[in-house]
Amino acid sequence: MTLPASVCSNICSDKRIDFSHIFIIAVFPIILLIVNNKWIFTNAFFIFVDPWIYLGYFLDFSGHLNAFKVDFYTNYFGTRFPWIVPGILAYKFFSPLAANYVLHLGFLYAALFSAYFIIKNILNKNTALFTTVLLGSYSYFLFSLGWDYVDGAEITYFLIIILCLVNLKKTNENLAFFIGVFYALLLYTHLYMIIYTPAFLVFHGNSALKTNLNFVKLITFVSIGFLLVTISFFILNYVVSGQVVFFLPQIKVAMDLSLGHHRWKLPIEQWLFNAGHLVIPFIAFVINFILMVYSFFRKANEKKVLLLRLLYILSFLMAVVFELLKKPVLQQIFYASNLIPFLFLSIATWFYPFLEKLNRKQMLLVVMCSITILLIPFGLYSDAGTYVMIRYRKLLMLLIVVAGSAFIYFTSNTKRYIAYVLFFCLSFSVINYLSSFREVFQNSNNVQRESAHIAVVKTIKYLMEINPKSESLFWYNSETDPMGRLFRAVNSAYMWRYRRVSSEFPKIDKNIHPDNSTKIVFLTSKNEDYETAVNILKNVNYKAKLVSMKTIEQDNINFKIYFIAYDQN
Repeated sequence: MTLPASVCSNICSDKRIDFSHIFIIAVFPIILLIVNNKWIFTNAFFIFVDPWIYLGYFLDFSGHLNAFKVDFYTNYFGTRFPWIVPGILAYKFFSPLAANYVLHLGFLYAALFSAYFIIKNILNKNTALFTTVLLGSYSYFLFSLGWDYVDGAEITYFLIIILCLVNLKKTNENLAFFIGVFYALLLYTHLYMIIYTPAFLVFHGNSALKTNLNFVKLITFVSIGFLLVTISFFILNYVVSGQVVFFLPQIKVAMDLSLGHHRWKLPIEQWLFNAGHLVIPFIAFVINFILMVYSFFRKANEKKVLLLRLLYILSFLMAVVFELLKKPVLQQIFYASNLIPFLFLSIATWFYPFLEKLNRKQMLLVVMCSITILLIPFGLYSDAGTYVMIRYRKLLMLLIVVAGSAFIYFTSNTKRYIAYVLFFCLSFSVINYLSSFREVFQNSNNVQRESAHIAVVKTIKYLMEINPKSESLFWYNSETDPMGRLFRAVNSAYMWRYRRVSSEFPKIDKNIHPDNSTKIVFLTSKNEDYETAVNILKNVNYKAKLVSMKTIEQDNINFKIYFIAYDQN
């Protein structure tokens, strides 16, 4: 996820590095965490189970690869090594809480600094700093980089590839090699990202960003980097599981989803008006389209500005086409998040003419004001004030707009372009909050995400001790039990539906066939439920025997794990 120091120095050497910019970018995520750290934890009460599946691989990689061999061609989760391997290393060397921070902040910083140096080298450093701060406060960017799903890694690898491409003219063929490395990491993280290959070629071939390497030489070094990553993953997969071609499940799933009906696709009227993750991308699409039309008639903009706007417009239209083909590329947050890199590269072009006019002191003042504005949504939300924030959030945002607008007007009336930038920042902050409240901020009536994360890890590690081959079946109620969604997270770490008696206890979803190894993991926060479970098994001619029981306590989380052996009466 990092480049060698010599390559990094070449990337950054075209202009003097402003270390105040580096410091601001480095400190900004820490300030966000201090104000509100919800975004850096997977929400156990959110609908998606996939992030917890990856957590299971982080904690027990070899166990999971071997346990789910029988489901090899449907188990594409375990083949996404470019995301899983960093997770394994984080949880191997750090405590569960520290590992979560190290993993997500590592990818976050790689993405932010990549975006900064891309924009700095194409446009200018003032625009780069302002846009990077915007990106770092965008709720859905934080959402993607904060949960354990793969889209945060996709965004990071995507930006690193673009960073290498725009700097090929300043460096030697070593950088082309790293393009191949990160292109492989991107595709093996999610094969869907292959659709952006033409965009990468545009960056190489565009006359405004022309490189010194010829195409044949570029492809040669890219291929070497790609093959090195592929062979490394072949070896890893063989050593751990005895299988070689690790990416076959991803190809099969991609083909099924591309050629067949996507099981998660909903009619557009059922999701469009709740799609907060599309609000800012759609507004940006409209603005970029208007600016492109204006530029066509005025013939006023530089080619590099037009390129960044055009790439975002085309990527958005491509997603619309996929949606029309019944693929939920805009419906699902984790697909739509792939718009984020080109989204913010295009936003950078909006302020390029204004921000390059500012001297260093003026720019730092603008950035400090912008950070304050952008932090407001994160600071407003507090667990103690949940009800007030949910009910009156629109009114509070309106008051902030009025007060903020008045402040900007009276303090910036002599510098109109400063006012433009700060008005945009204020509008962005409000839209950012209102469009992402449910996914990123809301946590009402739920256990805290940090506590939930630690409790899930504790449970998985306990199950690794008592059932190292991961052959147990899970039984719990995800709806009526107060800890039910937490139980679903634990079950999801073991491939969810592949390892489940039922998530609607006392119901049994499928026939259970006892053998010498299979056990039931019964999860409940109610003491009386264990006897109920024993009686239900007895009613279907199974005799239950308690093998082990453990209580999981973490802050306000308290539940029991019953490890049950069973046999026919």
